Amino acid sequence: MKRFTVLIAIAAVLAIGAGPWVWNTFISPRPQLELDPLKYAEDSSWSALPVEETAPVWVDGWGVDVFLVSEDSALKGTTQSELQKRELRGRRQAQSLKDPLGLIGEVYAPLYRDNATHDDLTRAFESYLRRDNRGRALVIAHDRPLPESILARLEQDSSLRERFGGFLSISDTKDGIPPLAVSGEPASVDEPLPYCSDRLNDAASCQIVVPAHKEKASR
Repeated sequence: MKRFTVLIAIAAVLAIGAGPWVWNTFISPRPQLELDPLKYAEDSSWSALPVEETAPVWVDGWGVDVFLVSEDSALKGTTQSELQKRELRGRRQAQSLKDPLGLIGEVYAPLYRDNATHDDLTRAFESYLRRDNRGRALVIAHDRPLPESILARLEQDSSLRERFGGFLSISDTKDGIPPLAVSGEPASVDEPLPYCSDRLNDAASCQIVVPAHKEKASR
């Protein structure tokens, strides 16, 4: 009996001592990799871009761009292998969306860090406006809420708002219609949006919901 009691005591000590190791090894989630900010002046920071540089409106006349904010372009991972898989999937999904959206105009889809979504998407949008827009009309396609900074830019910049063609909100049966803003709900069909011109609001075409067109994730 005494020997049995000693064995129990030893087992208890081992269990207590091994607890932190078991937690850190098998139970505790691994931390996400820390990623450097993306440089949106570089093509590698985008999951979709035009094949050729687009001409400004003062050269070739009217043109249309699509700025795509895709949830699949969010970069995260606990290992380099997982991060690379996420990036590859994001690029594939952007390319699959580029085909139908290309019927509207040239597609720009930024990659971004999942834990810095607001900052990265804001910088990507400003980089696009500064380097690539060149007076062209703009449509924003999205399957996730947009940073408030992008909506504020549309609301406050009258020149941009006048050539803004509205939102294409990509909906699926699982997540439904994505709200425009991170903190918002889907907008009412009858409610005018301050991000669009009166022309679009009068035609009730500021936000158009389209079905998801995504490549199935490979296993």
